[in-house]
Amino acid sequence: MNRVAIPSVLLVASIVSLGTGCSGGSNAGSGWVGGSGNGNGGGSSGGTSSSGGSGSSSGATGGSSGGSSSGGGSSGGSSSGGSSSGGNSSGGGGTGWGDISRSKCTASPDAVGTTSRMATTHYVTYVPASYDKSTATPVVVALHGDGDTPENFLPWDWQANADTRGFIVVLPDSTTGDGQWDENGDRGVADGNAVIDDVVDAFQCYTVDLKKVIIAGFSMGGMMSYYLGLSQADKWRGIAIQESGYEAASMYLGTSPLIPSAWLIPVSHTAGLQDNPDQQQKGVQALAAAGHPTFWHTFDGGHTVRPQDALTEYDDLSSYTAP
Repeated sequence: MNRVAIPSVLLVASIVSLGTGCSGGSNAGSGWVGGSGNGNGGGSSGGTSSSGGSGSSSGATGGSSGGSSSGGGSSGGSSSGGSSSGGNSSGGGGTGWGDISRSKCTASPDAVGTTSRMATTHYVTYVPASYDKSTATPVVVALHGDGDTPENFLPWDWQANADTRGFIVVLPDSTTGDGQWDENGDRGVADGNAVIDDVVDAFQCYTVDLKKVIIAGFSMGGMMSYYLGLSQADKWRGIAIQESGYEAASMYLGTSPLIPSAWLIPVSHTAGLQDNPDQQQKGVQALAAAGHPTFWHTFDGGHTVRPQDALTEYDDLSSYTAP
């Protein structure tokens, strides 16, 4: 696996719309460009460039500073928080979630495995067998692609990773009833609000760590993840994207500039080399130019997801915490 730092001269502020179909493209390289924030980075720079060919490439350069951090090459304050015992969250972070008290849980509290639930929309939770209700647990909110379902998306991308790393997965569905996220204007905002409502409903039934919630999405779900991750950044530790585009989220859902967000939330983005990675990377570069820590990964493939890429993105973001 090769590593490469994106030089500052390549950071692009202008953005273009990304389609949902597959199209050819060349390897755009890999790496992340650190901004300020509360994560820990590798602290290294430079590395070996990579272009063309098959296989995957990824990498990072440090550069985060300030906030809470641990290890790596970051500097600034010390980390805080931790897991709670018996409650629904760990103290201090992930502001803006509202009332998530256990008394609000409507069905199947602390259910392990796959559970179908209903709030504003139908949604699914997956909880690994290692879950302990006395310990606050990290969460991934995973948004499926166009026309898909939470039940299908779960084993395709996140279930095995939840078992490996011990996090809860919450998989909302769209309000359209056909698996399509409506990303236009007010309707798109309504879909985003429904996602938040579903997540709150899930949080009321589990002991979750509010400082360690990732929002993740594939394709059209990635656009919604970019929108919610940036417009409500205080809720999340990071944004994990597969085969999507920041620029599309900004175009269709951004009623105001999405970057820089309320805090410089980190982003990990994976693109297939046959799915126009150059265009996807422009959005990542725009985020980096605004100061967001960004991780960039490529693999030899098209418009699809791979569990190993989702796991890499989870690990990229695991050292960060919500403000």
